Amino acid sequence: MLTQKNVKTISDMREDPKGLLDQAKKHGPTYIFYRSQPKGVLLSLKEYNRLCDMAEDYADSLKAQEQRSPNPKSNGALIRTCSRNYTGRHEL
Repeated sequence: MLTQKNVKTISDMREDPKGLLDQAKKHGPTYIFYRSQPKGVLLSLKEYNRLCDMAEDYADSLKAQEQRSPNPKSNGALIRTCSRNYTGRHEL
């Protein structure tokens, strides 16, 4: 949510970059505006890493879900092939 505390300008970045980093660390994302238009968001390293971890976990969950969902076009051929390769049997 945009508030006066977390909205800064490019000029603010030029004048006090360390202050903006400290603010992002203490108060969360800081929105950077240029000519009254949002141009970026400054995050603390901790928050950035947290968001990256969340995105990675989400991507992993999508891959896992795809692997659990049967492919209606495959008719189980992949499962039968894996079964033959690992058990020596031709059917499950």
